[in-house]
Amino acid sequence: MKKLHESEVSKIYYNPDDGLVYKTLKSKKVLREWFDVYKKFQKNAPVVQIVDIVDENTYTMKHVPNIICTVEKYVSPFANEYRGTWSKSNFINLHCSVSETWQNAMRLSKTLPENKFFVSDDIRLKNIVVTQDKNKNIGFQIIDADSWNIHSGYTGVDSYYQVMLKIGLCTSRMVHER
Repeated sequence: MKKLHESEVSKIYYNPDDGLVYKTLKSKKVLREWFDVYKKFQKNAPVVQIVDIVDENTYTMKHVPNIICTVEKYVSPFANEYRGTWSKSNFINLHCSVSETWQNAMRLSKTLPENKFFVSDDIRLKNIVVTQDKNKNIGFQIIDADSWNIHSGYTGVDSYYQVMLKIGLCTSRMVHER
């Protein structure tokens, strides 16, 4: 297995034999309730697709191919290597990917008990990846599946609006620079 990432909260490995990514959480458990809700969520949102629970701390995901960088790096004013892919259409697609994901989470939250919401407590530009297919088309996918959880109350909304503001500012900068 090839190590993709390790931090104080998780370790992530890619297994080329089965084509899956394994994420082991160091400080929390993989709960069946979360897994079942996220499986419904991923049907209509541009998010990483989870596959199975391996054990109480590990779950598998489909590998996201053709990642060129995170959105944090992609929109950096110093990331000259990506400027050739900046376009109005790509920035609108980025905006739509994040807003549609949040809207899907809100629709799913309507099915939960009255004070429960399905939201991400870690939606950030570094948790959104930029992909490029063989035809050079740019796409966006939200990663960090376990940051989406069922919470009491409407939490995480500040992170969502900060990300949307950053995307708006980057779009404005991109349009201004052209």
